[in-house]
Amino acid sequence: MISVIIPAFNEQKYLNRTIDNFISTAKGEIEVIVVLNGYEQEVDKRAIVIKKPENVGMRKALNIASKVAIGKYLMFVDAHCDITQDWDVKMIEVLRKYPRGITVAPITSMDKDWKTKRGWYGFCEMRPNMQPVWHGKKTYGIIEPNMALTGCGLMMAKDFYLSFGGLDGSLPKMGAIGSEFSIHGWLDGDGIYTRTDVLLGHIFNTGGYDTGEANKAQEILHKKWGNRYKEILKHFPDDEERLVSMKRSTKHRTVVVERKDEHITKDSNDKPIKRVVETFQYVYEDNGDGPSEEEIGKIYGPKASKVEEELYYPTKDGQWTKVA
Repeated sequence: MISVIIPAFNEQKYLNRTIDNFISTAKGEIEVIVVLNGYEQEVDKRAIVIKKPENVGMRKALNIASKVAIGKYLMFVDAHCDITQDWDVKMIEVLRKYPRGITVAPITSMDKDWKTKRGWYGFCEMRPNMQPVWHGKKTYGIIEPNMALTGCGLMMAKDFYLSFGGLDGSLPKMGAIGSEFSIHGWLDGDGIYTRTDVLLGHIFNTGGYDTGEANKAQEILHKKWGNRYKEILKHFPDDEERLVSMKRSTKHRTVVVERKDEHITKDSNDKPIKRVVETFQYVYEDNGDGPSEEEIGKIYGPKASKVEEELYYPTKDGQWTKVA
């Protein structure tokens, strides 16, 4: 069983949809545990709810929920997310191979109507200050080793989480969660692995994020773990070369080129019977001296690889409904 743990802080608009999505897209048995941090709301009755009168923050919320979780695996996710079908089976497959590892889904940004608005981000490098920074990768497998991750959409065995004591409750309430998990993944476990055929949608900027707390947490992690950075870096010789290259240029940029192709199938009476929308992406990187973003789109758009396919069928009123 998987215990999906969701810390929530004023998530009235998003929480129940997140719960429903994770339950409906899982193939196996899961439980959902919600920690309501200092507020009240009606919560989907299928979820276990832990109410805290004050906002204890993400770190303590995850630790609290992990102690009551009955699942063999823990999935940590924000309260404003959705995920693709059969995510549980695919991510468990990684952890069977790496029992003391962490697996994570690539993230795509969604607007507040739950519609994708940007390309997906599947790979993080870790700076010497222990900060994860998103970057693209041009070739990858289904299970891809990853230097770092953000603090959402990640899964690990409960025993592994408890073995390193969970997240450090003495750190600020939020911020640098991904950095902390990344450190434990490589220094205490079997590493971090992106499951590239699982996609996590995430609504950013829903409120409540404290940049000051995040910066403070990052500073503490650097002081505590920074001298062990090379232990992580040794697993990624290509990233070491890339880091040196980026130090020479402060203009490094990453451009995600995305295009969508739409195909509508019609019957003999010219009536639409099916619509397929394919999303293609290409990650372009340079030192800032290359073509404009518009030119990059024209040059590399045709070279993009397919990352998602959506299927729609017509309704009686002539609209399109998406097939999950």
